[in-house]
Amino acid sequence: MGKIRTFRHPVQPLSNDRISILIAERGALGYGAYWMIIEALHREPSLQLPYTDTQIRKLSAHTGIALREFGQLLQDLVQVYGLLVAADGQLSSPILYRRPRKAVALAPAPIATRPQPDDMPPIPASMRKKAPVPVPVAATDDKPKVDEFPMPPIYDLTLLRAQERIKRYITAKAPRVEDMQVPFTLDERVALCEAHDESYICNILDVMQADARLTKRFVSAYEAFRHFAPATTRRE
Repeated sequence: MGKIRTFRHPVQPLSNDRISILIAERGALGYGAYWMIIEALHREPSLQLPYTDTQIRKLSAHTGIALREFGQLLQDLVQVYGLLVAADGQLSSPILYRRPRKAVALAPAPIATRPQPDDMPPIPASMRKKAPVPVPVAATDDKPKVDEFPMPPIYDLTLLRAQERIKRYITAKAPRVEDMQVPFTLDERVALCEAHDESYICNILDVMQADARLTKRFVSAYEAFRHFAPATTRRE
């Protein structure tokens, strides 16, 4: 694995639930690969990388992890841990890391002034430099500006794994559902897995796939699912 630059966390690493879970589940290899991806992102002025097969191969070679294993890790960093964001064909980080401060040259020491001989006349008060008068700062209720980083919601890992299985089922068994104008989002798949058993969700997806006019009758996959799924089948 290559060399990792030092970036500063906005908070302590282990106080971030996502990073703690990543370390617990993936160990040093997963955590190190995550930091190397962050390093690659910070080389770009836009702090983004193209989310393409070519770029994934480059990152895999850079981290020294086999392509298939790295592809799964990268997918989990986006969909499970929420530590990376993939949108509009670009990969980015929802956490803004700060680069280490550069060394600042010390200011030259002030030159000591010669003491005034006793035989010289004192400086008149009118010619002496007056100390600056402190100006009171007006009271204000404005809070100091703090950088806010948009973070995806934290979901239960069991639900995240379940929604990932549903996503793969749609790709393999229900291409008509996948091709809808507004396909299922991550949040919607998690909501379905929280409300229904996976077997029931797959049954409804099969019914949707069998409807030849599905894409003409509905715009949203979630809207179509709610139409085909009776409310009485919700999980207690």
